[in-house]
Amino acid sequence: MPKHTITRIKNGQLVCRDEDKKVKKTLTQIELNISKRKIKVDDIIIVIEKMVEQWKPSQILDYFIKQHNSSITIDIIKNIKRNILNNKPVIYESELPEEQYRHYLTLINNIVNNNLNNNLHI
Repeated sequence: MPKHTITRIKNGQLVCRDEDKKVKKTLTQIELNISKRKIKVDDIIIVIEKMVEQWKPSQILDYFIKQHNSSITIDIIKNIKRNILNNKPVIYESELPEEQYRHYLTLINNIVNNNLNNNLHI
């Protein structure tokens, strides 16, 4: 039996006569991103608030180690910062109540404006 046939059987693309093909639920990109996330939304907002206060990633990590003992890493903090500066959403509107989402948007605007001001003064 060819290798590609075995792969198709394992992936559920090809089924035997006495089996039913499993229907996989497709996820939207937002649902996929949320399911892969390793940090809570509240922790993301805390990270963003600390970024507005001009904290460095290592200081933010130290804060989380002292306060929350969560599974946050320096890489997660840097990814949040990079995504914000690249205008990619970190939190989606469907995840938060309207008031908290507006607060999140104002924090994002503050970070972007601070970054623009810092780049202009260089």
